[in-house]
Amino acid sequence: MRVSRLLGASVAVCLPFMAVMSPAEANQNLSGTITDSDPLVTIYEPTWAGDAQGCAGALVPPTTAHADAFDYVAKSTGLRTVRVKVDPAQIHVAVYLYRNGTCAAGDFEADNPTEQAAGIVDLVNVPVDFGDQLKVLIASPSDDVPLPWSATITEPPSVTGKATHRTVGLGRKYLTLPKAINCSNHHATVNLKKKVRKKVRSIVFTANNKRLKKITHLKNGHHKKFVFKHIPAGTTKLKATVTLRSGTKVHATRAYYRCL
Repeated sequence: MRVSRLLGASVAVCLPFMAVMSPAEANQNLSGTITDSDPLVTIYEPTWAGDAQGCAGALVPPTTAHADAFDYVAKSTGLRTVRVKVDPAQIHVAVYLYRNGTCAAGDFEADNPTEQAAGIVDLVNVPVDFGDQLKVLIASPSDDVPLPWSATITEPPSVTGKATHRTVGLGRKYLTLPKAINCSNHHATVNLKKKVRKKVRSIVFTANNKRLKKITHLKNGHHKKFVFKHIPAGTTKLKATVTLRSGTKVHATRAYYRCL
């Protein structure tokens, strides 16, 4: 069955029973074969929208398709490209990217004659945040099974020393961990917020679970920022354990690309 250039997808309740492959990592190549023994998913054809890829609402009756799927967790914030290749004679393959359970992009046909001749269907520059739960779904909405396929998932290149995402955890109410670690001298700056003076008793900082420094005497309000020196090479996570004057402890963490 041929459907229009754009496809949105709604995975039927059978999806949890789908055979899921091993998690993918950055710039990984994967392969598989869709057969008539694979689970069926429900595919909806959206409103025509030109050459833009995406997942639109269903305005026509759905169809079913056999499908493969694999899951992985985004290791950085940025744009993703998913490129699926099949036999050009079996170009009727649908590709979808789900982000935290919601369809973020979908496509069915090659974008140009070159991709058509190579049997390539791709999703290009789909925005993704660090920690997103991603699922790539590859479906065959035709009778072309078995359908061997190969896929490449490309993540943005890492920037050495740069944070992969913002500071997370309840401790971020009291401080902001650095946007980057200086890979030339292994220094980094932590900024403290005004409420530290009244509410915080002490802060312990660690790098990859190794203690760096403990800060006390915060009540005088002199401390607004700290420059940490000699952060261990290879650090990929900074953590602050904030002890409040009530005795409660909260944490703030931030992940980084490794300094080379």
